[in-house]
Amino acid sequence: ELVPVQALFLRERRIRPALVTARAVWRWLDVRAIYDDYALEVVDGYDAVLPAPVDVRWRTAGIDARGAFDLGGDVTLLPRIAYRWEKPWQVTDPDFTELYYDVTNEQLKGRLALQWDTFVGPSVVVGAEGAVEHGRVDDFSVTDPGTGEPLLSYAGEPSITYTWVAGFVEAEYDSRWANLLAGARLEDHSGFGTAFVPR
Repeated sequence: ELVPVQALFLRERRIRPALVTARAVWRWLDVRAIYDDYALEVVDGYDAVLPAPVDVRWRTAGIDARGAFDLGGDVTLLPRIAYRWEKPWQVTDPDFTELYYDVTNEQLKGRLALQWDTFVGPSVVVGAEGAVEHGRVDDFSVTDPGTGEPLLSYAGEPSITYTWVAGFVEAEYDSRWANLLAGARLEDHSGFGTAFVPR
């Protein structure tokens, strides 16, 4: 009776990680990339031991490009664009309905900021940023055997897309007695509306 349990425990410890990073810098441009692939076998569900091992996999890939243009007078222009792709907690065996999860998420984000920094006194950063975020169920045809409904969905749909834009400003003053920081952000999100956050 103990041998199968011990065998399952040993199999659960099979972990297959992979991580690749890269960076390239040329003049004003700094580009970074990452790919992370983490897989393992599990035999424990949320509240019970599973009847067989299940493969779980996390994958993330991203690239980030940013620059810094010196405009003179302690002013710097800071553009940035980033893309992220991920497949989190991927379990593709539909027999394990409680653990089944197979979606792809993507985000494309851009930012443009202007920074004035005297290094010994006040500094100000002002800018705008925005993003497009998309999520999709990779196999919308997989259904719950009990209800016949799709096992995964975004409010009944196979995919969802959000967009948001924001403007921000931040001012800082460093003195020998205190460091003062004030800022504000105004963001408009396609799914959640507008928010203003001063601090």
